[in-house]
Amino acid sequence: YLGSRFWAIGTPSGSTLAPEGAQHQSLLAPVIGKDMPNTVTWEPAFPDELDHITAESLRLAAEGRDEARRVVYYRLSTLPVDRSVLWQRLKEQTIHRLEEADLREHWMKDVLAGGYRLVDYRGYEGYDPAENVVNLVASGTMVQEALAASDALKRRGIFANVIVVASPTLLIGNLAEKTDYSHLKKLIPAEERRTVPVVTVADASPSYLAGIGDILGIAAGVRNLGLRKNGISARSIHKIYRHHGISRVDIALRAYALLKQARAEDGASLGREGHPLAKVWAVAGTAGLVVGGAVHF
Repeated sequence: YLGSRFWAIGTPSGSTLAPEGAQHQSLLAPVIGKDMPNTVTWEPAFPDELDHITAESLRLAAEGRDEARRVVYYRLSTLPVDRSVLWQRLKEQTIHRLEEADLREHWMKDVLAGGYRLVDYRGYEGYDPAENVVNLVASGTMVQEALAASDALKRRGIFANVIVVASPTLLIGNLAEKTDYSHLKKLIPAEERRTVPVVTVADASPSYLAGIGDILGIAAGVRNLGLRKNGISARSIHKIYRHHGISRVDIALRAYALLKQARAEDGASLGREGHPLAKVWAVAGTAGLVVGGAVHF
């Protein structure tokens, strides 16, 4: 099959399928797809992404410009998503202020380059990368969990950007290496790499997105969430995600802990009354993330 073109479509996949059987975790399949030569792996979070990905893949093949990516691997899911959430979140960004047609064009180019910032708080009042910002990097079904975690953290004074990995191959894999990871560096710019922690989450092995910290040299800390246990079957998808440590609760708690640790390592005690984040941590600790051993959102 050397040099041949074909598409591999995996659906449904991951622990998200666990209500139908715990054996469908596909822990390593996406990791292999990300790093396999002549392969580009896609894991869209919204159907809108899939439209452009498919059209672009067909165009490159028809024009004979699909060198090093003749095998197209889709990692899909049957998890229902609200398509309107995509455009609602993109329009809430203040850093671009684009007309809708330009916004769609900008977003499409980012998708085809491997990823995009779905929640981007840059430009919001109070946003300070040196104090109260964390980046949540998610792929596929985990984007919905990252969005919920971001909203919970925002209510507690923490700005959690959500970065969607549409193609790990193009963002951190073989094809990204050829461009010196230029698009990843665009999504997480230099000013965020020293002080902003990163939490990655995937419905796959934690190693699926684990390269981000090493590639960018994230100094504020990285935590990679993924499937580390044998699966379970359950009617509640949230119970399954909690079992694996990839739920919205786990994401928010990991982000909170990383940010707290990063600020403490900066030489500031977050418990001190005079610290800029004292009020944020007080709220998060007493009325938000953990109360009496229980998690509240």
